[in-house]
This record gives sequence, structure tokens and C-alpha cells, in this order.
Amino acid sequence: MIYIVRCILETKTPLHCGEASDGLLDAPVIRDAFGLWRIPGSTIAGVFRSWIRRHRPEAETQLFGSERDSEQSSSKLWVSDGQLLDFDNTLAWRKAINGTQVDIPVNQYIRDHVRLDPETGAAAETGKFDEEYVPKGVRFFCEITLDEWFQAHDDSLLAAFGDLMAAFLSGELRFGASQAYNYGTYTVIQTWARSFDLTREASTEAWLSLDDTETFPQNVGEPWSPTANPMTPESDLYGTLTIPLRAQGPILIAGGEAEGAIDTDLCFAKTAVYDYQKKTVYTVFAIPGSALRGAIRHRVHAILGDLSCGTHIEDDLFGALVDKEAKRGKIAFADAILFAQTKPLDETACKTVQHVSIDRFTGGAMDAQLFNEAPLWRDDICLDCTLTLDGIAPEAAGILLHALCDLAESALPIGNGVNRGNGRLALDRERAIRCDLVWNGETLNEKDTEKAQIWLKRINDACKETFHAHAV
Repeated sequence: MIYIVRCILETKTPLHCGEASDGLLDAPVIRDAFGLWRIPGSTIAGVFRSWIRRHRPEAETQLFGSERDSEQSSSKLWVSDGQLLDFDNTLAWRKAINGTQVDIPVNQYIRDHVRLDPETGAAAETGKFDEEYVPKGVRFFCEITLDEWFQAHDDSLLAAFGDLMAAFLSGELRFGASQAYNYGTYTVIQTWARSFDLTREASTEAWLSLDDTETFPQNVGEPWSPTANPMTPESDLYGTLTIPLRAQGPILIAGGEAEGAIDTDLCFAKTAVYDYQKKTVYTVFAIPGSALRGAIRHRVHAILGDLSCGTHIEDDLFGALVDKEAKRGKIAFADAILFAQTKPLDETACKTVQHVSIDRFTGGAMDAQLFNEAPLWRDDICLDCTLTLDGIAPEAAGILLHALCDLAESALPIGNGVNRGNGRLALDRERAIRCDLVWNGETLNEKDTEKAQIWLKRINDACKETFHAHAV
């Protein structure tokens, strides 16, 4: 039997599938021969294998093969590249190779990053770098094939493949780099799945006659739908948490060029969004997930320092480099789009402010130290701080909640100019905190207020037990 799944993915957050520096950018994205964005099939297959290794380890060798001398075998899973779709949902590379105009723009979209020193909270030395990204809203076509190579049907292999496809099609996985900033999330907007019985001549001929278009011809193959088996309950915390915030004064995440802010030294950076329905690209003001993550990590580091607890919880939450090997973190922060009255902010929210550096010895202005900035400055700027938890221990959740409370109480400013009052945020009490969490097989959402109190007490007890044992 052969099982083929074809689907269209749409990025929900920026995506970075990168390659080595090209001399101009520290981290460019991968493009094909026509300069079009693509997701390498090897990247997708690697994410698939990682998911199987974690959730269905007994099926890893069956699906992906083995290079060990004693059990060498080839992979039964084939994955195509994620191929960019034009605004009319057709393959962009096919248009390019035929000399037809490709309407979707594939510009360079770049973000500047500054790595923070957790001890000082300031920029780390040599910590500045730039990163190209594929924007939110871009669509890709992908094909996944399970090929049993004319072998006898294996129910366990099909079950593992069904679990994997169910997780993939539900948007559970993430692709590419910078996943700590919630890069690489997606939604599947259309799916086609067929099976072909290669013991039957007609089915084999139908499979051999397939083309590489996005859909299957009608009445070709047998419809097939992946089904997931129940997972073992996890003992740690998983899911998403969204905290509604409101800016308390000006806010500035520098790195952009605001329209209308001529000769402005520091402008709020924007992020691009693609809209296939309107066939256009627009930009929005957003606090990058990296900025939120950096501030929260610094506060977690400070809290653990006050408790004299070392950095193991911080490393578990945010990742670390251990013996020259990277350890992946378990928490990701999404970009927070800024809006007012439910609409994204426009350039009228940028207010240019003049500054001058003062000579602390004379009390006068320093030579050549006049500069200006254009923060966003309204009294109704709102945003959502959304984070994804990927299996954190209860005591780590307690420390994280303390840091998030500081953010929501204006005690943890974000961005540039925090020493002059910029970047203060507070909980927006007119909107509800939202959550979709799982712990020990139990679920929690924003409506379960009584259960939330029980969970908070359990987290608090876990913190007391952990930190009391450490103190002793």
C-alpha cells in the first residue's frame, strides 16, 4: 500500500529555514533557483522524526529507517519540499519556469536582534545579529508519502503514520529555527489524502499516472483519513497562555523606518503579513517574541538569583549551551501585534520625541549627541502576550508566573528607553486571560476558575517543596 497526503500550509508566525551567512545577512532564508522561498523536505522530515521519537519511539526505525550496520533499512516516509504558492494558490515555481508572471512578492524581510546578558539585562557583547524571515500568512504546498514497498500491510506502521499525520495536520508541529520566538507555526488550510493498493493493477496504474499538481484527480485512489490514538498523559505542563496587556505610556522596539518619521534615529520596527484573499502584503507594529522572551528570561534569572537556586530552572525553561551542545528550551513567546480599538495601529501613533545627552560634569549638552525617536504613544494601545509551554515542571511554572506578574504590573518594562519611562505594560482588565493547558491528563481553560485555583495551589506547593529542599 501507498498512502499520500497533499496539503496547503499557511504560516501563522514568521518562519526561518536558513542557511549559512551570505556575507550580507547573518541568517538568510533558503530560496530555490528562482529566488522563491521554500521549506526543505529534509527540514520537514526531521521535525517528523523528532515527533515520532518523542511520542512513538517504537516506530522510528520502521518509518525512517536505520543506518546501523546490524539493521540497515531505508526510510518508508518521503517528504517533498514545501513549495511556495502564488496569490492564486498555484505553484509559483511552475509559473517561473514557464515564464509566467509571479505575483507574490518575495522581498527580504529582516529583523534585528540583540542578545541580552542575563546578569546585566543589557545587550551582550557581540550579541547583535540580523535574521531574515518568511512572513506570516505565506502558503506552501507539501506532499508526504508512506510507501510500504510492496510489503505486507503493517497495522502498527500505519497507526504510527496516522498519529504523525494527525499531529501535523492539526498544526501541532513547528518548523525551522527560532522556535523559542514561536517561529514556524502554521495552519493546514486544505488537505487531500489517498491510498493506493499496489496489489491491484488499476490502482498501481493510477499511482504511476499521478502528476505533481496540488490536488488529486477525481476517482483516483481510495480516500484516506489519518486518525490519532490517545496519548499517554504528561506529568508536566503543556499548552498556551495568553495575557492581555495595555501600554502605560510610550513604547518603542527599535529597528524600523516609520513612514512619515523623517530623519528619525529610532523608529518602531514593523513586521510583514501576507493576505491571500486580498492578494496583498501589509505591515503591522508588533513586539517580537524575542523581545518578550529576553525580558522574561532576565527577570526569571533575577528571581532565581534572589533564591540562590542556580540556573537549572532557567536553562530548562529557556534552553542553554551545555558542554558545547545546545539544550532546547521549553517555552516560546509569540509576536504581540499592537492594536487600539481592535484595529492594528497606523503611523499616526508614532510621536517624534527629541533627546540630547547631558555631560554629567558640566551639566550641559554633549557635542553631537542630539537624537530623536518615534515611539508608539497612545493611551489605548493593547497587545496579547502569548506563550507556549512544552512540558515544564510545576516549580518552573511558579517562577515563570512570578516573572509574568511583574510584566503585568508594570514592573518589567520592554524595549528601548525603559530608563526614561518607555515600555511599561499592565494587565488589561477589560479583557480575559486565556489558556489552553494540559497537566497530568487534566485540561484547563479560562472558564475553569475553580480548577485554576487548585492548579495554582499545587504549583505553589511544588515551589515551596523544591526551594525549601534547596535551602536545607
